[in-house]
Amino acid sequence: MKTLARIAVFCAQQNMALQGHNEKAGSENRGNFLELADLIASESKDFEQRRSNMPANATYLSSDSQNALIEAAARCILSKIQKDLENAGMYAIITDCWSPTICHCVRHVDMNDCVVHERFIQFTELSASELDAASITNKIMAMLQQKSQFNVALKDCVAQASDGASVMSGKDNGVQKLFRNEVDNPCVFVHCYAHRLNLVLSVSATEVELAKEFFDMVRKIISYISLSAKRKAVFSDMQLNDPDKLRVIRLPDLCEHKWNFRERAVSVIRSRYSHVVATLVELAKNGKKDERFDAECHLARLTKPTNVCLLIIMSDVFSQLAALSDVLQAASCDLASASQLAATHLQLLREKRSAEHFNKQWLKVSELAEKSKIEKKGCGIIDAAKFHD
Repeated sequence: MKTLARIAVFCAQQNMALQGHNEKAGSENRGNFLELADLIASESKDFEQRRSNMPANATYLSSDSQNALIEAAARCILSKIQKDLENAGMYAIITDCWSPTICHCVRHVDMNDCVVHERFIQFTELSASELDAASITNKIMAMLQQKSQFNVALKDCVAQASDGASVMSGKDNGVQKLFRNEVDNPCVFVHCYAHRLNLVLSVSATEVELAKEFFDMVRKIISYISLSAKRKAVFSDMQLNDPDKLRVIRLPDLCEHKWNFRERAVSVIRSRYSHVVATLVELAKNGKKDERFDAECHLARLTKPTNVCLLIIMSDVFSQLAALSDVLQAASCDLASASQLAATHLQLLREKRSAEHFNKQWLKVSELAEKSKIEKKGCGIIDAAKFHD
């Protein structure tokens, strides 16, 4: 049983499914759990002998037994987390709610080592009739009080964190208010700072018309190149043929609801601008009939002076905010440091709104335009003073 338990825990740690599609004896692949058991049996005569001596109705290899082993491991982990919370004397809950699932985590401080820990507890399913604040609050309460499996004192919960959806953050009827009433203490509510940054940048990228058009161009160019193995190969070849580039960078996967997709996309196009241009030129000349027109359209937008300026400016802003986002998502980040970091980066952004900083960025625009043989004037907005305004 110890060996089987180790196999189950190993699969869980490696994020591997235990059970196979077909676990019958004649199957070519019976699943990770059974195949690992066979592997260990081939290397350990003692394990093989014990397994062969087990009665046919008690081999502990069935799917039910596999599930029982995982559940037993989960109970051990939850018991350890519960003891840690009790020793800490206080904890916070972190709830990420998206229909039809809630993700529950807890956060506490190891009082011996003074280290902050975040621990995942469970997922909870929501039905169509359980998307209101009261139902979600009841789900959170049930998660914290599971009798013998996981049971922590509600009064010790001193903070709660989630996204900014009204059902979660509502001051009068939201989950934060209802849960605070249940725990009967000033359980402070924190809207995730990384999520707030995400929202600010996402809204800015869609509400400012120039930014909206720019990111629409970036998305379409990445989609155009990435959705074809041939076009991706052309982009890679352009980088391989450049002796100044030591490695090939691939375009990021499309994922518009994550703001860091925009950061990654801007970073790649900025660092491989000439290669993206060369790729579009090649496809416009030698591509298939139906892709030549698209390549010409994307090329015209990418080399438009306005977008060259925006590429430099967005790259400058996003490179700073990407580092902030990473820190805000770190488990070691606390409320005080998050507030201080946000204020510091806000000040840095204000300092960018100066003639001195703009002139530095304009030099980069000029260098990129000259290198790519793009005319900086004659397209309306590309007058430095006007663009700065």
